[in-house]
Amino acid sequence: LAVIIVKFLSVFMYKRSIVTAITLTACITFVFEFFQFWMFILLKGEGNVSFALTKLIFPQVFINMGCAVVLYGLFKFMWKKMHVERERW
Repeated sequence: LAVIIVKFLSVFMYKRSIVTAITLTACITFVFEFFQFWMFILLKGEGNVSFALTKLIFPQVFINMGCAVVLYGLFKFMWKKMHVERERW
């Protein structure tokens, strides 16, 4: 589900603004991590949801948001560089 959402939405959203990139990354990470926690831990009858949210899921969301900021800058730089190279030809 996360891959499908990113595939369809990232094509035009990542070009718009960094806020959109960070929001999309946070939402996708939260859905993926919570689904993974639910499938592997909660279905077995183990685990604590509040512990998982505070110690596992939200830290991963914030790490991915930080990575999104870095990758967004890299993406914008490469996008401008490709257009400059294309104009030279």
